[in-house]
Amino acid sequence: MDNSHFFHKEDLIGILENVLNKTLGEVDSKNVFARTIEHPKITGIAGDVIEQSVLGYPADREQRPDLNVDGVMVELKTTGIRESGRGKKKKLTAKEPASITAVSIDKIASEDFDDSAFYHKIENMLFVFYHYDSNVTVRAAEYAKFFIRGYMFYHFSEDNLEIIRRDWQRIRDFIAFVQSSYSEEEAQKHYPDLSTKINKELVYLDTAPKYPHAPRIRLRRRVVTLIVQEKFGENLEPLPDKYYGYQDVVNKCKDITLLHKNQSMASILRAYNVEFDATKKHKTKQFAELAIVRMFGGEAKKMSRIGLFQTFGIIGKSVAITVNETRTEDMKMFAVDFDELIEREIEDETTETMREKVFEDSALFSYLNDNKLLCVVFQEDTADSDGNIYLQDNKLLGFKMLELATQELMSAARKIWEEARDTIINDKLCDVPVLLKDGNVRYTPKTGVPMTAPNLPKSEGNIVFFRGSGKNATDKSQEVNGVKMLKQYYWIKGSYIVEKMKEIDYL
Repeated sequence: MDNSHFFHKEDLIGILENVLNKTLGEVDSKNVFARTIEHPKITGIAGDVIEQSVLGYPADREQRPDLNVDGVMVELKTTGIRESGRGKKKKLTAKEPASITAVSIDKIASEDFDDSAFYHKIENMLFVFYHYDSNVTVRAAEYAKFFIRGYMFYHFSEDNLEIIRRDWQRIRDFIAFVQSSYSEEEAQKHYPDLSTKINKELVYLDTAPKYPHAPRIRLRRRVVTLIVQEKFGENLEPLPDKYYGYQDVVNKCKDITLLHKNQSMASILRAYNVEFDATKKHKTKQFAELAIVRMFGGEAKKMSRIGLFQTFGIIGKSVAITVNETRTEDMKMFAVDFDELIEREIEDETTETMREKVFEDSALFSYLNDNKLLCVVFQEDTADSDGNIYLQDNKLLGFKMLELATQELMSAARKIWEEARDTIINDKLCDVPVLLKDGNVRYTPKTGVPMTAPNLPKSEGNIVFFRGSGKNATDKSQEVNGVKMLKQYYWIKGSYIVEKMKEIDYL
């Protein structure tokens, strides 16, 4: 405590209030940005400005909380926020995970959570938020134009702290197991599993970079995003039950299955007092999403509004399979940010410099690596005389949890990511006709215009692919390299999802 930087909370609040809505460059009284002239690729410049120019203390890399606020130790995190989406769907997200402290492989095995350096750093936190107003990674000097938008003294709830405790203990127990089971030389071969096998089991935390680079324990980006959204007034709905790990989610899925297996979606909705016109045949997917939320005890209309799914990195998808368990539809993931797709450099946590961007740095890799797919499986009803299948008649079969970070899926994603980058960066992007199987041009049923699409990797021959989505074929609001197109999304082929589901049991 003696070596920390002391502030009265009232004074600290006054200092931070005084810099709100000013740029990092405007508040840089100690001329921190001068370093970027000789070192244009340094990282961490925003945090340096807050520490040195705003709070007035020199760079501090000690493994203890940064501040002493009226006798309470507080960890300072300067955090970038971004805007994602458009219009009503626009929301604030965290720019990146929050790195907390080193894993300390040499001593963590003998630590307890309550006495650990990690716990002391997250027990009381102060976030200072700046708007990272760029879709691509910028050089350090350009941070000077970013505005400081807010600050927040933050304490994790007891439930959230219990999740973090279990994650930390999983990291500690893994390292303790390796050290007790192998020689020091053999242990070096197992430590990299921290960033592969163990990260998949953790809910709120992860470790990066991969050993033998010195790994650090981080709050996952999705967790920091929830803190950001809480600060700026976008709160998600909590569920009535407590969930401390993935097994708790699995147990809930088992309970739901016992209660509703083989019931139609219409019956399930009625059981939760969801009103709809039963005289009409509803095709919309909104009922499947609504049914899932209600079965978990939520009141929201969309799964994306439920805190559990966001914080646990669980992407809920309703999957309707045919009687023969064949594909029914492809799975949309998220919108393509073409600026992010083709950016050349990123900030490296290990070297604290800029380096060439690779697939592992991409939003596509992050999505697959950081999420699990909770498939709520419905059996399709028989088609009517017009060939239509209506969602309300589908019957619940159960739940299956799919890993997205499989070698097969990652390999497929890497392939199309690299192909798309090559196509755009080397100016090979063009609009091409969409053809029928007989080779003739395909026309859209609604507009009657010839269908065209950019020559990005399609579903044919790819597990992961690009596909446009819009109101109709003329809704080409996105433009890349002068080529107009429908808003593009990453997709996973439905047949792949179905085949993988066949390989695993229902929860």
